[in-house]
Amino acid sequence: MTIDTPPLQGLFAATFTPFHSDGSVNLNTIPLVVDHLIQQRVAGLYVLGSTGEGPSLTQEERCAVAAAFVESAAGRVPVIVQCGCESLTQARQLAAHARTIGAYGISAVSPVYFKPDSIDALVASMAEIAAGAPTLPFYYYHIPSVTGVNVSMREFLRLGGDSIPNLRGLKFTSHSVHEYRACVEYDRDRFEILWGSDEMLLFGVTAGGRAAVGSTYNFAAPIYH
Repeated sequence: MTIDTPPLQGLFAATFTPFHSDGSVNLNTIPLVVDHLIQQRVAGLYVLGSTGEGPSLTQEERCAVAAAFVESAAGRVPVIVQCGCESLTQARQLAAHARTIGAYGISAVSPVYFKPDSIDALVASMAEIAAGAPTLPFYYYHIPSVTGVNVSMREFLRLGGDSIPNLRGLKFTSHSVHEYRACVEYDRDRFEILWGSDEMLLFGVTAGGRAAVGSTYNFAAPIYH
């Protein structure tokens, strides 16, 4: 089984998670954030990633934030939920929750403490998470500057394509434009490689990118457009 979904295009905001002054999550603000981003012609939302501080939240908070963004989007734009954390079991549970609330897709960053020590281990780890929502597109979140996991992403697509049925592509947050280009050109009809470096958006576009995920699209989307 492979996932067949319409191709993603345009700017996807890596959304901020709003908080109260005491550090608790402010769910009431999320509808305002979503409406603002849609008014700014943002094409989709990537929630609970680095910008959304997902790895710092509790499991319950992550579920509540994801549900609030999906509900607020109300089908107007796709919502991708970042599910990665140190526990593969918890990450798989978050993926399953994303499916139940109606998210468009799921994504996951690698564990960063006990890192996968080979590309085979990375693929196996991501397969465990992706299996939590086998009917949703899965995007591996490649950010080696944070995770320290810097294996070939083209090779990840090759191996992952065989063992992760719902692998749809990558969130590619690296300045390695030549590697990005190689990923874009690899099985272009199957995989989507979302560019993840705001300050180098032009490089991603010229390398063949059709969609990008970024933090500063939250407040500067008109400039990027």
